[in-house]
Amino acid sequence: MSELTLQAAARLASIVEQLLAKSKSGDIEWQRTAKADSFMAPFSKYSVHIRQVRIQSEYPDEELFDYYLEIFNAEGDLLESIVDTDFQPVPRDQFNAYKILGDLYMFARRQALGVDRAIDALLTDLRVSPAEIDQRAHLWAAKIRADELDAAALRAARSARRQSQAPSASESDATPKNGNTN
Repeated sequence: MSELTLQAAARLASIVEQLLAKSKSGDIEWQRTAKADSFMAPFSKYSVHIRQVRIQSEYPDEELFDYYLEIFNAEGDLLESIVDTDFQPVPRDQFNAYKILGDLYMFARRQALGVDRAIDALLTDLRVSPAEIDQRAHLWAAKIRADELDAAALRAARSARRQSQAPSASESDATPKNGNTN
């Protein structure tokens, strides 16, 4: 598909954001398709497919992917196919299409393949209690908060040091323009 108009990009971005939000909340039931790395969510008259496509990298050890969102009608006709680069007119800080489509793909995949059910079954089989999991999550959250506070304190200390090392306005005004202090 060619570059979208701003109006078309805004409409499709709204669809993508809602699909992601409803996938996160479990309100969309994603299913496998006949294609590997492709998942679909059926709606009343249309279906939405999200798929991952490996792209060639100049580095042999690097794996790169594109994510395609496709809309089909009830007869199976492809109505729209978009990839992150189709959102060229949209500022990246307003809508990061690559990240959002990638997140949507991961949620669709996890839901369609039953990843969370498998993890829950393994935890049960291994007799890991929910209390142990909660305790670990709380410890990690506390560590993340502490790291964020440390980083903020470090930034504040650096900023204060820069300000204390910068010449004050009165010092810079007192220095003659030719650099001589005598």
